[in-house]
Amino acid sequence: MALRRCHVAEAIRGDVDFLLKGVGDQAVAKEVKQILEMARRAASRREVLHTDFLTPPIVKESVSVLGKFVDVKIVSQGGYPEAERCRISIGHPDVLTSDPDIVAALSITGDFGFQPCSHGDFLGAILGTGISREKLGDILIQVSSFD
Repeated sequence: MALRRCHVAEAIRGDVDFLLKGVGDQAVAKEVKQILEMARRAASRREVLHTDFLTPPIVKESVSVLGKFVDVKIVSQGGYPEAERCRISIGHPDVLTSDPDIVAALSITGDFGFQPCSHGDFLGAILGTGISREKLGDILIQVSSFD
């Protein structure tokens, strides 16, 4: 059975498992199912909704599934073109007319010459403040050398 482009509410009323048939990882399928529900709300209410930051497999599967619907538009953003962790904005095409500005950058600077810090050090410090991982995109480490 070939899936034609349809409305998200129509597909959700039907067999959602059919839409997720190619998703092998059940945890990814569960997340995509929640994003499908967001898409249904966004389309029916004609509003734009945003996910938290998602892992690459969830972004890939969500974009693939949501691309089958005529009544939702999606934009995936991570703050820079090659971002791994991205947020997805979902909205009715009449409402989501431009890329929303939903990602902010945080810059941490300091003298780390005596004790080099790794990605895990920064991630641990940020998570230690109580911020959840889903609220964080990629962490990029830039090392400056001073002569």
